[in-house]
Amino acid sequence: MIGSRSTAAGELGHRGSPKGRVRRLVAVAAVAFGLQLMLGVGVAAAHNWDGWHWNKGGSNVPMYVWDQTGGCGTWGNATNNALWDIHNNPHPIYVYCVGYHTDVSLWEANEPGAWFCGLAEVSGVYTSVAGQLHITHGHARTNTACTSGSGLSGTLFKQGVHCQEVMHTFGFDHADTGDCMGLSYFGGSNGRYYVGNTGAYLYDWDHQSADIYWRYRYHSPHS
Repeated sequence: MIGSRSTAAGELGHRGSPKGRVRRLVAVAAVAFGLQLMLGVGVAAAHNWDGWHWNKGGSNVPMYVWDQTGGCGTWGNATNNALWDIHNNPHPIYVYCVGYHTDVSLWEANEPGAWFCGLAEVSGVYTSVAGQLHITHGHARTNTACTSGSGLSGTLFKQGVHCQEVMHTFGFDHADTGDCMGLSYFGGSNGRYYVGNTGAYLYDWDHQSADIYWRYRYHSPHS
């Protein structure tokens, strides 16, 4: 969690970690968010992740992702389909894949001893506006030792994890919205591996699209 909202200090925490470890940084803030191993009991809350967001706004907000799995551009691959599903929604965020270090780094690792199936981390800086923190880089990581959960298995399970972790790197929290953002936290998201509660790859207006739209469409970049 963010313990200080000043411009001088922040905290690095692993949200969901059993030990809740926290250490202090100076002038830079960072947080991490995990997709827990088992279906837990959650409480609906604000969808924005503690004020974290990119310092971008307007009708076209490009987000660049380095897919280190090499799956981007190949239909049927979990990373490609997750990114395309986010891209193909009526909101100003458009996702593009590149082959170098950029806004978001996405990768997979086999970590059977880890406490998470997916982990998102963002780093950035405090701003002159109270409660607003600008993301400068994000990591979205999937643990391939996990193969099923929340009513999903195989590629669709992995796609759901990628979906949630990438959305975290855009500044969105877990939410009881009937889609990937509630996987492992809310029962209403069981079987939902996509963004929005109406289905995968659909250009439609729903709760999730509205959250993204209002977060970025009229955001005026500032320091």
